[in-house]
Amino acid sequence: FIDALGEAYTVATAPMNSQIGSGALPVELLPSYGLALRAQPGVRGNPLGLLERRLRALPRPVVGRIADDTLWLDLRCLQQDQLPIFVEQLAQLREKKQA
Repeated sequence: FIDALGEAYTVATAPMNSQIGSGALPVELLPSYGLALRAQPGVRGNPLGLLERRLRALPRPVVGRIADDTLWLDLRCLQQDQLPIFVEQLAQLREKKQA
């Protein structure tokens, strides 16, 4: 993941809670684990917003949420057989960045 993003971001694994349920007020929380992506200090503009849009634009969209100056990617629903596809798509982020 770090190779695909370049030096503008830091990536860490992090525990998190997934909100489950539906409707206007999903109140159930489920412990989960995922990735926490942060922009390096001094990066101008809205780097997390840009990264979020780039991830959503992938052939298989990757959807996260931005909170506390962090883009959170909950990996709870990522199945083992989907992991190679997820990693392969990250190479597309790098290729588009270099283009």
